[in-house]
Amino acid sequence: MRFNFALFDKNKAMEAKDTYPEVEKWYVAGHSLGGVAASAYAYENPKEAEGIIPPRFISQ
Repeated sequence: MRFNFALFDKNKAMEAKDTYPEVEKWYVAGHSLGGVAASAYAYENPKEAEGIIPPRFISQ
């Protein structure tokens, strides 16, 4: 059984990019472990993400 943690699915952003190929610039964001996953994705894929949106700028 696999846990549903964002940290284990940090390449989920690639699925979103494949679903919306018309979007040219992508930014990643996340809260808590999702933020860790977003940061890791942006770091490991610098040509795939324009940047990271810090949690304080994500509306709740």
